[in-house]
Amino acid sequence: RAIAQQAGYPYVLEQRNFDLRFIYGSWKFGNAVLSKFPIVSAEPIRYPSRSTAEHLFAGSKQGCIGTLQLSATQQLQVIPVHLEYRDEPTRIASAQAIVEAVSASEVPTLAAGDFHSESATAIEVLRESEVFQFPPLDAEPSITMGPTFPADQPQLEIDWILAPADWRFSEYRVLSDTLSDHRPVLAVVRLNAGPRETP
Repeated sequence: RAIAQQAGYPYVLEQRNFDLRFIYGSWKFGNAVLSKFPIVSAEPIRYPSRSTAEHLFAGSKQGCIGTLQLSATQQLQVIPVHLEYRDEPTRIASAQAIVEAVSASEVPTLAAGDFHSESATAIEVLRESEVFQFPPLDAEPSITMGPTFPADQPQLEIDWILAPADWRFSEYRVLSDTLSDHRPVLAVVRLNAGPRETP
């Protein structure tokens, strides 16, 4: 909320997996969406847990899908993503849960965050589903992809922004910022752009 206030985002969606409370405060673990548009609804996305025992005693990563009101007639769903980092089968099953959630709605959906997965694994499940638009492989000058982790010397491309299937990226790049252990990704997308124009 402090980041949202200082950056000028009046709307905040929090999805918490669990809180750790102690004498002087608490740590909250989960996902968040900061928005300049009203967040009119939110629903959980149930990801599979890595183990039943861990889920019962410590919780597990879960997801959410928030609906933003962009205009009187245009809505956008946003999924903040932070998938399990220790286990690829759990990530793949979580990616399938994301596909099911998006496929069940007619509202365009954007997913962004830490997928902990490069292009040949859980990301491939999302790519093959065709429910998202990926940055074009035949990159234009405004589209530059690259590794995002670790921030000081990135080697892994595991942070992604995936646009609604019929939208178009007009900009996509990894920023050189090191405020986090991951480098941030910036994207500009066009709503309902249809087929890409021929240069």
